[in-house]
Amino acid sequence: MRSCAEEAGMDVRAIVLIGPAGESNDRPTPVTDSQENFAGIPFSILPVLGHTALGRVVDCLKCAGIDSVTVLSAANAESPYVKDSDHPKIKWQNVADAQLWRAAEDEFDHLARGGAELVLVVRLGAYAEIEIDPLLQFHLDQCNHITQVAAADGPLDYFVLSGSRRNDAAYLLRNKLGRMRVQARPYITAGYVNRLQTAADLRRLTLDSLLQKTSIRPQGEQVRPGVWLGQGAKIDHNVRLVAPCYIGPYARVRSGSLITRGSSLEHHTIVDCGTVVEASTLLPFSYLGPGLDLVHSVVGSNRIASVKHAAELEIEDKTLVSVVPTSSIWRTVRHASRLVSFVPHQIFVNLFGGRKAQESRPCLESIDSDFDPRTVARPVVQDRQPLTPSVVTRMREYGNQ
Repeated sequence: MRSCAEEAGMDVRAIVLIGPAGESNDRPTPVTDSQENFAGIPFSILPVLGHTALGRVVDCLKCAGIDSVTVLSAANAESPYVKDSDHPKIKWQNVADAQLWRAAEDEFDHLARGGAELVLVVRLGAYAEIEIDPLLQFHLDQCNHITQVAAADGPLDYFVLSGSRRNDAAYLLRNKLGRMRVQARPYITAGYVNRLQTAADLRRLTLDSLLQKTSIRPQGEQVRPGVWLGQGAKIDHNVRLVAPCYIGPYARVRSGSLITRGSSLEHHTIVDCGTVVEASTLLPFSYLGPGLDLVHSVVGSNRIASVKHAAELEIEDKTLVSVVPTSSIWRTVRHASRLVSFVPHQIFVNLFGGRKAQESRPCLESIDSDFDPRTVARPVVQDRQPLTPSVVTRMREYGNQ
């Protein structure tokens, strides 16, 4: 099917911004100090069920026939999440957070001089599923200089700019998308919108996607209704997977663990023996130690964000939470060192422990009849306890697991 832009023969291009929302003063807030991030990493480049909000937006633009997509990122260029997000089909440019809006203005001017008739400017921010063709048609029908998209709960940082209106574009970008030179009727979207401002929003997006309320589909195979496994995921014996849940590519769940109630383990994560993960997300390359109960939380980069307590805590004890090496060589070395210490113990157990070998097969369970998605996505309003490691992760005995 041909898009509106293709049928009209129009040159439509896009600029996607990864950075903080506009402020009232002249100095932008650094992306690491703003909301919309976890451990300084923007939510828009953190994977949800194997997909990032950035990737979904770019795919949507490409499907609408917009082949020229420029991403201007103020996130840490050395972050593995930034490196993973860089796609060969898009033009990626890392900029300092203080230069983000100037770079956007320069890029718009470059696209307009290159013949672009319409330019979409999107700041990620919120995750919004917007139909591009009706948006472009609305902009043309209204004869707007600039059209902003709005949802039921307020405006979004999602704009259509006419390429010939460079002064209007410059005014908008110099005001960090906060004000327009000429007010115009906004385009109201009825699609799914998640503001992605807190860890609770990230959890809500994960659960909504597992329950198919968004267009995000888990990256992997659905081995049973509500249970997805990514390529190379390894599940040890005596593991329970209770739907809905997601185990990402090359993730590892060790013996005696329980993954339940809308939890998501992203790629290259490790859950150690006897640990319970309930209503929580493990971000890529995260290790969660043995015998823990992780509930209503997001884990990554040696940190835990508690959804219930609306707080973020750095964990110094590497036996609780740590980072898995991103290099495959270092992961191999780490696994080899663990194997060297594990094999003698296992030989002793087999010779003198009288234990029988068990078949390596996870226990898959369906959704509980009393499962309420709101309880795993919405922060609980209650008297808060002091946030300590013992509150967020409770050590418990796990026997000989």
